[in-house]
Amino acid sequence: MKPQYLFILTAYMLGAHAASGLSDYARSIPSCAQAAFKDAAASNDCSTTAVDANELNCLCKHRASITMSVSQNAESKCSLTFASAFGRFCGRWIAQSTAATDYPAATSAIGDVFAGKDTSGTASTASTALSSTSKNHAPAATIGPQVGVLGVVAAVAALAF
Repeated sequence: MKPQYLFILTAYMLGAHAASGLSDYARSIPSCAQAAFKDAAASNDCSTTAVDANELNCLCKHRASITMSVSQNAESKCSLTFASAFGRFCGRWIAQSTAATDYPAATSAIGDVFAGKDTSGTASTASTALSSTSKNHAPAATIGPQVGVLGVVAAVAALAF
């Protein structure tokens, strides 16, 4: 196999973490951020009672504002976990929208989050090593599923030159 193809294959495989479904990302929103998330969604005119494609579009359209609001109203470890989970959720939503095979389960999971139900036990979540209990007033950067695609594009661009 030619080295450049191996490089492209490696770049693509590094993006394989995006294999989780939309509902998995929805369920990974931490329970410690649920109240702040619901309040932030409502303050951005997104419905917290009837979750459908329009509401998921609304949430992801306002993800920066929502993430900032959650970071101001939740403890820093919780807000970092929320920012990562919500960023990945929106990345997957933007990529797949209603074509996601688990779209109904995802809308149900977001509805459960807004209803205050603990969804963290139904999906594997990555925990952060931070132990601070102070409030975090800065948005955290998120890396979503588009990183894998970006890696492939960068590899192809590098090979072209």
